[in-house]
Amino acid sequence: MEQNPQTEYAIGIDLGTTFSCVGIQMNTGDPVEIIKEESGSFLTPSVVSFRPEGKIFVGTAANK
Repeated sequence: MEQNPQTEYAIGIDLGTTFSCVGIQMNTGDPVEIIKEESGSFLTPSVVSFRPEGKIFVGTAANK
């Protein structure tokens, strides 16, 4: 049997007013995997910070 090397991706983004999260499904019928952020949390604070030095932070880093 010949295997198809292509993978179909579906990405869902939940943009909440307090927290947001992202999920990915690798192939039709596969379970959805929620992506963790750098800190290991599945939820990302819905925050953006524009710092005076010109840097932009999002999520947990923006809360610091």
